[in-house]
Amino acid sequence: MNEIAEMESMALQSIFYETFDLYEEDSIKFTYESNFYNCKFDYNITFTPQYPNEPLIIEIQPVGLNDGLTKSLIHRLLSLQYQFLNDVQGYIYQLVSSVDEDNFVPEMSEDSEQSQEDQQVEINHGLMPGKPCTKEAYNEWFSLYVKEHQITLIEEDMWQHQIHPRLTGYEIWKEKESEQIIED
Repeated sequence: MNEIAEMESMALQSIFYETFDLYEEDSIKFTYESNFYNCKFDYNITFTPQYPNEPLIIEIQPVGLNDGLTKSLIHRLLSLQYQFLNDVQGYIYQLVSSVDEDNFVPEMSEDSEQSQEDQQVEINHGLMPGKPCTKEAYNEWFSLYVKEHQITLIEEDMWQHQIHPRLTGYEIWKEKESEQIIED
């Protein structure tokens, strides 16, 4: 790894300290959290000998995006690095953070846009389907649930009558069992 790559590696390590890993002499891993797309990008980057004059070997794995948008973003990022090639300074953070810039949004087909909107609705809608939970809605649901499952509710005075303060559950069961034997 050349001096520019080492300096950039140290800078990235301080920025992405929780997820940064220097797993080979010339390769790094880290995760970038995009605020714009509300997802994470896992990067595996291998420095080339002539970096920053030569493009990096980059593997990108977005977590939480649909396939259409993922392909567009990866293609856009990989092609964008050619614009950053220079002799003076590293460009990894500039490349990685460019995902959150307004002008970075890639062109997508209508199918990809629709599936991305569907995915956002499923993940980020924040509301459960159906009526809002109010006292009236709960009472309506409860009465339907009781009818559907054929539950018999015990009246309060009947409940008090059925409580045996001195008997255990086993004794009550034995008593009920003996009553059934007598009736048969």
